[in-house]
This record gives sequence, structure tokens and C-alpha cells, in this order.
Amino acid sequence: MEEDVAYHMALDDVPTTNGTTTARHMPALVEPLITLIQPVRLSFPPAAMQSPHPPTTSVLSAIHVSALECLNNIFLSLSTSPTAELAAASASGKQVWDGVWAALGSVGTDIALGQERKQEIWEIGVGVLWGIGNIWKGSLVCLFIRKGACVES
Repeated sequence: MEEDVAYHMALDDVPTTNGTTTARHMPALVEPLITLIQPVRLSFPPAAMQSPHPPTTSVLSAIHVSALECLNNIFLSLSTSPTAELAAASASGKQVWDGVWAALGSVGTDIALGQERKQEIWEIGVGVLWGIGNIWKGSLVCLFIRKGACVES
């Protein structure tokens, strides 16, 4: 069974949208999933209000949660048996870390009644960050955090 899982998690060289390249040891699904976790205006209802279009909000927030769960599974799996090549690709780790933090920063921490999906996003996002941090332990240097992203000065 483990061989089946390893076979289906093919590791490819994946170009990113900003012109850089992620590590060829990174699963090909990571970049599209990072894109899917980024919320838009209709992803969550406004604080203390109802969404302008509840069906769209429900679908979008479910997509964000599902994409984060996939990332969580990928990085928890990779963290159980990290390779030296992947651990050496700290630029890719920082890129993924920043993408997850950007999504969490966009979601915000104003979680009120009717905002349960925001809480799910944060709970799963912490698991993703733990997996990333475990793989690139000591390689992701943040001097301070500004607006939810790791910023080096």
C-alpha cells in the first residue's frame, strides 16, 4: 500500500506563476494547492453579516479548506521521511511558507458566529506550517512578521 501512495505522489519540476521554479523534489500538486487556498472577497461572510451570495461563499470556503487539507497531508507525509534534496531546497520551503501565511493573513482572525470555516482554515493551516517547518527546520529564517508574511530585513 505504501508503494501505491508513493507512486501516486510523483515528484516533478513545477514552474511557479512568479517566474521562479520550485524544487524538483516538491510534489507537483503543491503550487496549484497554494493558489486554491488564497481567499477572495466572497470566500467568507463579512463579520457580523451574511454573505451577499451564500452558495458561492459556501463553495469557495469548502475549496479553501479542502486544498489546505491536501497541503496538510502532503507536508505531514513529507515530514515523516524528508529527503536531503528537499531539505536543501529552502527557497521552495520559504515560498510555500509565505503562500500559506498570505492565505491565513487574508482570512484574518476575526472569527465570529457564522465564521466557522475561518477557524477550520486556521486549524488546518497550522498543521501545514508545522509540516513545512519540520521539513526545513532551521532553514526558514524570519527576522520579523509583517502582515502575515515572513519578511527579511
